[in-house]
Amino acid sequence: MSENNRPPISRTHYFSGESLLTADFECEQQYNMEMLALLNSSLRTWGIATGLEVSWQAGSQSNQVTVSAGMAIDQLGRQIVLTAARVLKLDGVPVGSTVYLTIRYHEVYADYTVESGVPGYKRIVQQPVLEYLRTLQEPGINILLAVVNFSSQGGINTLTFKSGQFERRYVGSRLGVLELVTEGSGINQQAGTGIDDTAGQAWSGIELKAIKESSGLADYMEVQAHRSHFTGMLTTRGNLGIGVDQPQANLQVERITSKGVGKLVTQGKLLTLQIPIYPLLQPGDIVTPELPVGAAPLQPRQAVIESATSDPGGYQIAQAFQEDLLLPCSYSYIRATLASFSAGAVGQLLRIDGDGTVGLGVQSAVQSGKAGPAALKISSSRSVGIALDTDIEPRATLDVNGSLLADSFTCNGIVKAQSFQGNGSMLQNLPILSYWTKQNVASAYSAIYYNEGNVGVQMTDPLGSLSVGTGTGFIGAGSVSADATDLSKLIGTQTAFKTQVSLGDSIVLGSLMQQWQQIKTITSDLQLELIDQFPTIIQQSDFQYLPSGSAAIPGSAQLITPAAATINTVPGANAVPGAKPGTGTISSSGATVTGVGTQFTKDLKQGDWLMIAEFKPKTTPGNQNQWLVQKVIDDTHLQLINNTGLPIPANISAYMVAPALIGVFQSNAILTDDPPPPPAMLLVSNGSSYPPAQSNSIAINLTLDQLNPAYALQVNGDVDFSGTSTFDKLVANTLTVKQWASITGAGKDGTVLMVGPNDTTPLLSVTQSNVVIGVSTGKSLLEIGGDAHATGNLIAGLQLQAASANVTGLVSGGSLQANALSVSGVMVDASGNVTAIGSRTAINISTAVPVQYQQVHTDGFVVATLGPFDASTLYAGALSCETFDAGGSSTSKVYASASTTQIITSSGKHGTDTYNLQQSASLCVPVRNGETWRLVFTTNTSLIKAAAIEAYWVPLGPSNTQSTVAAAKPMAQRVTDAIPAIDPLHFIQAQRSRLTSNGLQPLSLSEAQREIDQRTVDLTQILGDATKMDAAPAARADFVKSLQKIVCSAAPPGTPLDNRVDPKSIADLIETFGQVTSRQYTAAEKALLDSAVRALVTINDNETNRNDINLIRTHINLFLQHLQKVTGITFDNMQLRLLTRALVRLVGNGTQDPAQVSGTQVNGDASR
Repeated sequence: MSENNRPPISRTHYFSGESLLTADFECEQQYNMEMLALLNSSLRTWGIATGLEVSWQAGSQSNQVTVSAGMAIDQLGRQIVLTAARVLKLDGVPVGSTVYLTIRYHEVYADYTVESGVPGYKRIVQQPVLEYLRTLQEPGINILLAVVNFSSQGGINTLTFKSGQFERRYVGSRLGVLELVTEGSGINQQAGTGIDDTAGQAWSGIELKAIKESSGLADYMEVQAHRSHFTGMLTTRGNLGIGVDQPQANLQVERITSKGVGKLVTQGKLLTLQIPIYPLLQPGDIVTPELPVGAAPLQPRQAVIESATSDPGGYQIAQAFQEDLLLPCSYSYIRATLASFSAGAVGQLLRIDGDGTVGLGVQSAVQSGKAGPAALKISSSRSVGIALDTDIEPRATLDVNGSLLADSFTCNGIVKAQSFQGNGSMLQNLPILSYWTKQNVASAYSAIYYNEGNVGVQMTDPLGSLSVGTGTGFIGAGSVSADATDLSKLIGTQTAFKTQVSLGDSIVLGSLMQQWQQIKTITSDLQLELIDQFPTIIQQSDFQYLPSGSAAIPGSAQLITPAAATINTVPGANAVPGAKPGTGTISSSGATVTGVGTQFTKDLKQGDWLMIAEFKPKTTPGNQNQWLVQKVIDDTHLQLINNTGLPIPANISAYMVAPALIGVFQSNAILTDDPPPPPAMLLVSNGSSYPPAQSNSIAINLTLDQLNPAYALQVNGDVDFSGTSTFDKLVANTLTVKQWASITGAGKDGTVLMVGPNDTTPLLSVTQSNVVIGVSTGKSLLEIGGDAHATGNLIAGLQLQAASANVTGLVSGGSLQANALSVSGVMVDASGNVTAIGSRTAINISTAVPVQYQQVHTDGFVVATLGPFDASTLYAGALSCETFDAGGSSTSKVYASASTTQIITSSGKHGTDTYNLQQSASLCVPVRNGETWRLVFTTNTSLIKAAAIEAYWVPLGPSNTQSTVAAAKPMAQRVTDAIPAIDPLHFIQAQRSRLTSNGLQPLSLSEAQREIDQRTVDLTQILGDATKMDAAPAARADFVKSLQKIVCSAAPPGTPLDNRVDPKSIADLIETFGQVTSRQYTAAEKALLDSAVRALVTINDNETNRNDINLIRTHINLFLQHLQKVTGITFDNMQLRLLTRALVRLVGNGTQDPAQVSGTQVNGDASR
């Protein structure tokens, strides 16, 4: 009954003299039962209340279970009570299945009596029904006790409590607010006088409320309790927030402002709480008094707890209020510690305070007994202290009380230490004595590095056992200009060449680097530290700076290489907008920057950017911008190596000093007073202004001032290259090549080789396109500027031109030009007439000699004519010509046939005229030099006279002749394959059919059979793709073999049709189809496939069916419908068209248009 149709609740009313009937007592019982059910269904959810446990003897094949006594409540609120354990045998359950064991409410009548004279039952007894069901309906009525799984042997396998959406569930409660009374409540010291004494008093306990979010999108539970305690585990599968209503992380902790209990007063630095707070406040906690509206604000507004007093409610605060709070006022407080993790006797392991202070690890007192912070302390000022033993703040960004042990240590600033142990071989940028160089301790860095067995000189990461670099470049002081009188001199202004430049260095003009680095710390007006060092050494350079908040802050230090400038610019011309000029000059060879006349503390701050502006001196496009120093004359004059012949493009220009001399190998064992020999070898870096092939130079037996950077290798003395050598440019006084030399490349103005007394009158020139002997401006492959005489062969690969040429040897060429030409009999006269064909040789071939063959020694043709030369006689014959290469493989085949057809026509009422229609044929077969041709003549003189044959071998070349062709001799098997037999009678009939019907029949039965076989393969391919047939070639081949057993074979024209198909062949085809499609067809499906195949076979039963387009269409559609039904595959339109086309080509007379059969226009068959 629905809630809307529930009748009013009523109960029996008793009064004196009332006549009580059966219905009155039933109403009394019904009232109590309904109220109890209503109470159960309203305040509780249905399920098991107690007991009703299910057990079974595991490990046996038993099929019975035991249900213990207990009670459940169904969704109608009825109490289902099982008073005693019950054994239930589960019979008739299918093996391997699952059933639901349930209990439901059920009543029966009992205690039948007739004592009163009226028969009836005196009792209604509740007898719950235990059932096992295959499907569970109304789970609120049929209470699930267990899910029973049966094994394959028929016994119980497992008992589970859940299957899908159904599970064993227990009674729950449905409440809006749950009030829990604290134990001991109701015991008061003062006795009350009545029940009304406690009215309106606050009860002592905990309240749980179900509350809806203000947004209305979710519900939550609110617990009103001073403290909650869980004796077991506490987990959450959502976010956990402390001090925040909507946590956005798995754990989010915010500072909590708590309302104080009672009120407070202050007197000086003493703060007293009238009701103490538990747990007590700790140092650092914040207390905020709440003054009445209109009261003057406090100074300060909050109090910070400094320490506790002996009074539980008394605390000393860090700073007294400006005025004491003598009148009690409300307050709130904030705990300073956000999170704290402790471990028993070890103490606090992690503490996070609201001001950002973090303590991590064991506290000092645990280890040393001396009070102090945790092993790791992070202060609110972002300083870190490690293993400190006092509570003071860390004295630096990182304050460590103890030793450091690390695999590596990188410091961009200054490292200060009272002592140092070790050889210092891995230290960089430290002013200490290097273990490797033994250089002065005042040196900025060590030039030799050691890394995993490799030694690097001026290289910090040596790749080989010994790696040598040039060192770091730097911006030179002052500016430089070219000497107007000496092309190799530089004149400096405010330069310090003596101290900054050495022999072997190079001076680099052109685009210098724009360098940015960010300031880490400022030590003084004359010193600061960078986060990272400049890419190059800076020496007394002007600088600019950019505030850290500027929009033009660069991402990182950048190297600028702009195109060569056409005008001279000065330092700072390309400064970034917003950059300000710095005061004084700066120098740096690492992360430390020192200044002269600088005001770092006034102009700069931490995080600002220092900039060394880029320089763009004036240079000529394409000219070099780096010169090797030959000599340092003084502080303002340099001698450079300049082999360009052009002035050095420097005019008050900035410059960079870049070490260029990589290595010097020179003997210093001088035993006499003779001058020392030149270095055995010099290695010099020429810089990026040279092409890659000239970016480095090696000089042997030359001094540095003799080195020319234009050459990658320069040798003073004889050189022997015993192996293969490749040169881009080779300059030598004498060059001897014992075997061969290869000269490639663009050369000079297109000339790669020139031999002669000078450049203007060379004897021999080799360009990229031709060879010139003497002086000539022609473009032919070979140009001769004068007479030429050749006593041997003259060969031209492309073209030979000459007004007159007298050659006693061989002339060959891709193109020969002459008024007339005669080559071994092949003649071309001045008019263009050609003589090229040699003498013909007759080939003797007839019925007596039906086969002839010959290997030829020149290109030529086999020409033959086959025909009835007498119109009064009937003739027939076929001639084939096949060519073979030297290996015996066939290279071409040509066929020809001739016959005479007799035609009889009416000449009057009773007369006839007979005509012999001649059909002649000829063939002309080209044969290549070295090939063998073979002629085969076929006829049957017992039936018809043989056709006449005229055959010739025609060689090319007037002087080419070949002996008369003799009768065929035995040949190798690859040439003398069996000659195909031709039935002249069938042959003539086929020819007559072709002539009279204007149709084209296959020339031979073998060709017709090949066509049928190919169409069978085509159908298999299309059908296999549509039905997902196994794509393996072997599987497809098996299906083709089965299909060929039911397909018609080729037969000569006029042969009676016999298209009977063995039923076993159809059964084999269906079996094979099932194998290649990986399916097991039922008897009904096989019968359907059998009818489908027979529908196709019926088309070829007789000539009438073969030509009936409607019958063909109907049977093909029937086949396709049955095939789709059996395979369960629906063919799309494209597949239907392709299948119809392939079937039409195999059934009927083979000439029907597939478009007419399918009703869809498709492209014609290209094979027809």
